[in-house]
Amino acid sequence: MGPYQGVFSMSMKLDIKVPTFLEESLSSAPTTSTSGRPEGRPGPAMSLQTHVIGVEEVILNLGKLSLAIKYKAAMLLSAIGIDLLSRALPLTPVDTGKLREEGEVVLQFGGTYKVVATGSKEGNVISKDAEVPISRLHAASKMNMIVQFYRTNEFGEDIALWAHEDLNYSTSQQRPHALTPGTGPKYLETPWINNKGDYVGMLYELANLRDSIKRATKITKYGKSKTAVAVITLDTNKLLEKVARRVR
Repeated sequence: MGPYQGVFSMSMKLDIKVPTFLEESLSSAPTTSTSGRPEGRPGPAMSLQTHVIGVEEVILNLGKLSLAIKYKAAMLLSAIGIDLLSRALPLTPVDTGKLREEGEVVLQFGGTYKVVATGSKEGNVISKDAEVPISRLHAASKMNMIVQFYRTNEFGEDIALWAHEDLNYSTSQQRPHALTPGTGPKYLETPWINNKGDYVGMLYELANLRDSIKRATKITKYGKSKTAVAVITLDTNKLLEKVARRVR
């Protein structure tokens, strides 16, 4: 089962007990009371017992693994959004700098949202508190990362959209054109197209938790014989810590 094999492992241990007795003393053999023979049934008998070990741990580990994947997804989406904004801001037309300042990275999850980063008029990314509240991830089934620019003028016109679609490059002879060299239209679309392959590749790593699981694993052995079984449990805090470290 790939990198999750250790997490999903469950073992069953069988104990077969064969009683010893003498033929001339059958009455000393184990007896069982049945509905038809309440006094018991003396004679040779063999008992087969099963002990299922690790079911509860497997169920708990599945929940922890689900939380770790959601946590990693939130961090990857935030990292992708910050990188995209950092590439878009230098291309964003600047006059007063308000348009750049209105650039932001928003992470939506579990019916809420969190602003991860914003822009500055100098063209730099200002990172916010990117830590995702763990309590909100349990119920989250969908996440969205949004990089957006918002700017309107005194007439309510969408300047952000106008600059993205209709403004000419700074090198163009046609007006209106961007005032700052290197800036112009498609300031968000261009870096997205140029880098979306890398971003998709980052998301392919979402389910790769092998090393993080290994370092957050605790193994408990039951029994000392060759048939001893090992039950694996995951430390939630260590797992999330390792996941965060690898994403960074």
